[in-house]
Amino acid sequence: MTHSKITDLIHSRLGFLAKDKKANAEKLRVKILIELLKSFEELSCDYIIEALDYVGVAPTILHSPYCNGYAVTSDVNGPISDEPIDGTFTVTVKEDQWHETINEALFYYLESIQP
Repeated sequence: MTHSKITDLIHSRLGFLAKDKKANAEKLRVKILIELLKSFEELSCDYIIEALDYVGVAPTILHSPYCNGYAVTSDVNGPISDEPIDGTFTVTVKEDQWHETINEALFYYLESIQP
């Protein structure tokens, strides 16, 4: 599925949410997550991360030269605000989440959150 078709699904989902049609929005959320994984090679990391935000997933990208590169996780605890936060966050990452590249880490993450 192409970038524009996934974007169309996102817009349709937002329309269902605006009309309080949560069941329809959830069906599209599942379809979007599946299509992001299927089309991973065709899409940029930026696009995938932004699309995840539209389906209610907030991934965090971590880098550590001591842990073999990069990890992507949603297991983050900290203050929540609509404004930039100056504070402390706790991030939990398992050993198998670390990968040599951001693309590999993001692909692993997408596989792990599939419905």
